[in-house]
Amino acid sequence: MTGRAPRLVPLGAGLAVVAAGLLFAAAYVPHGADLAAALVGLAVLASLAYLAWHVDPAWLFTAAVIGSTFNGNWGDLGVPGGIPPDRLVLLAGIGGLILYSPPARDRPPFRARPIHGLLALTVVWAIGSGIAAHTLSEGSVQFYILDRMAVPFAVFALAPLAFNSPRHRAGFLTAMVWYGAYLGLTAFFEIVGPHQLVFPHFILDTGWGTERAQGPFIEPAVNGLALYVCAITSVIALATWKGRRRILAGTTLFLCVLGLLFTLTRSAWIAAIIATAVTLAVAPGLRRYLLPVTVATMALVLAALAVLPGFEASVQQRTDNQLTVWERRNVNAAALNMVSNRPLFGFGIGRFNDDNRDYFPLQSDIPMFVTTQIALHNVFLLLAVELGLIGATLYAASLLTVVGSALASRGPPEMRRWRIGLLAIALYWIVGAQFVPLGQVFPNMIVWMWAGIVLGGASEVTELASNGRRQAPPIAPTDELALRSPAIGEGGL
Repeated sequence: MTGRAPRLVPLGAGLAVVAAGLLFAAAYVPHGADLAAALVGLAVLASLAYLAWHVDPAWLFTAAVIGSTFNGNWGDLGVPGGIPPDRLVLLAGIGGLILYSPPARDRPPFRARPIHGLLALTVVWAIGSGIAAHTLSEGSVQFYILDRMAVPFAVFALAPLAFNSPRHRAGFLTAMVWYGAYLGLTAFFEIVGPHQLVFPHFILDTGWGTERAQGPFIEPAVNGLALYVCAITSVIALATWKGRRRILAGTTLFLCVLGLLFTLTRSAWIAAIIATAVTLAVAPGLRRYLLPVTVATMALVLAALAVLPGFEASVQQRTDNQLTVWERRNVNAAALNMVSNRPLFGFGIGRFNDDNRDYFPLQSDIPMFVTTQIALHNVFLLLAVELGLIGATLYAASLLTVVGSALASRGPPEMRRWRIGLLAIALYWIVGAQFVPLGQVFPNMIVWMWAGIVLGGASEVTELASNGRRQAPPIAPTDELALRSPAIGEGGL
């Protein structure tokens, strides 16, 4: 490795000089802009090919899900338009698995299962809805299908192959803990300060500014979900790591819980409370932590209200704000009327705001909103309006089947913590989806990827790889169903 590095440096520098020269020359020839775009495209393709062939797919998948934090905001970081970098990295990871690149040659082959047919049927139904409604050519509809269905489904199908070893899962866990530390610190600096430490700085210049912890997502609700996911990974790390690394995990957990409070988002608070309480109550061996976790959380909340100047007033103002409640009641009522009008097939994907004008009812106990161009803050209700009850049922069945199959999977003892984490994250997502659109890339990918990682640790993926080498067998016992063992390893989760 050290002998190759000195030769790679001048080679890379030479290629950079040649590329810069070609781009400079393109400015002085006919159709120079098109030529420059073609050169940039070739450079991107070459970079993708290099990543796909030389980098382990697990690291590319991890980088893609973390990089999706900036999806939609890459321009604020100076990245030119086009396909977002996180999608390119994910594409490289998928390519590496499909082509059996050198880092992926020990992976087992992909095996199609009935659940993959259900996912494919859901995507086909959404595409058919777009064709019938004449909206498939719209960019927003295309990205809707990609972001909510096609890409997350593909990630779920391939994640068991990418994360089929303890080393890859440990790498994902470490990356997510550090990622949580970044999100938690950013939330702290947004609300408490100093604001100069908020990075990237566009977080303070758009959206809610310094009123609520919105993070790089520029959306407090999505930031809350990401903070909760990172809190779960920190808990798993605390139960797994030893030595000084546990300090990092504990610090990240504290920052993520505090950051959740700083989002000042009621849906995030409700989802976190319900997901945590239900998970601790139903997971064998964890019920005894329910009271200590409740007390510790209440103590943290009371301390923040008492110590941080003006924070109590912000919480009270947010709690008493009825405008968003009225808004959601109005739009939900219109959505329910639309579902009752076209129950089976819906109005067509992307048609809610175009067709909802005549469906807002008069409600005597709340003000009526004039505008009808408003986001429907309920994921499943939106699916029912646009895809019909058939499409909404397909999506809900896909989600429940994916999560359920992962929770019921068999595997080595270490996977019990991951299954419990999946339960908490899935519950948070389902509850949160009743109150916010969750339209960004990260919240639509993380549940599916986590479920795929859990299946990657299950015993059924331990089979002969395409090169004939057998994977290392899981640590016995492997016949314990998810969540059944009360305490494994270092006292369980």
